[in-house]
Amino acid sequence: MYRKEKNGYSVYSLRHMSIKWHVAYSKMLKRWICNCPDFRYRRMDKGENCKHINEVIEGIEEMTAKKKGSKKKHTKNTQMRVSKASLPAISAIAKQLFKIYTTQHKKLNIRVPSNRVAIDYMLVTASEKGQLNVPKLDEKNNLYLAIADQD
Repeated sequence: MYRKEKNGYSVYSLRHMSIKWHVAYSKMLKRWICNCPDFRYRRMDKGENCKHINEVIEGIEEMTAKKKGSKKKHTKNTQMRVSKASLPAISAIAKQLFKIYTTQHKKLNIRVPSNRVAIDYMLVTASEKGQLNVPKLDEKNNLYLAIADQD
């Protein structure tokens, strides 16, 4: 949850609503910045966004799409917790998929590697191998398929 402020956005912590992080676009750096520790100590030097920046970017894109009258093809993102051990692998898959499908990502207004795409990719792979019994996956309920089906 975030709120527009004079010089950027306040993004409230999901765990502690009393904690808020400041997200803003830096014209000097030509990128979004956040004052959360994850961004400052882990992601900034790598050129990556934290979840607070991604939340603001997604919110802005959603508002822009609503103003233009277009509808998103994929379902709304939800927050998911993964172990610290598995996060690097999921992020690596997300980066690889973003490199392979950059144009398709951008068509869906996804401007940075998405862990959701990586997780959806793993669901598709497991389903195709018969290792997962889930309802039929398609581009309406799986973001990876929405991207891959554009080929």
